[in-house]
Amino acid sequence: MRTGRPKATLTISSDERTNLLAITRSRSLPAALTFRAKIVLACERESSNAVVSTGLGVGPPYDRQMAQSLHRRSDRRALRRDA
Repeated sequence: MRTGRPKATLTISSDERTNLLAITRSRSLPAALTFRAKIVLACERESSNAVVSTGLGVGPPYDRQMAQSLHRRSDRRALRRDA
């Protein structure tokens, strides 16, 4: 039994899909925009947001923030040791 809200179905027309595919293949557009297009296309194919995030190699924002803070902390420790 699933808990929470049911996921809304995502329907993309063939023109929209063509445009999104062109965006994902572009090398001149910002990386964030191309990544968003990949997310939209993956959400149309997959039934679960968790499957999409795992497939694209992203996790919750908390994990990213935690990794960044740990990285900064280790950099500060390295600087103290070198000084």
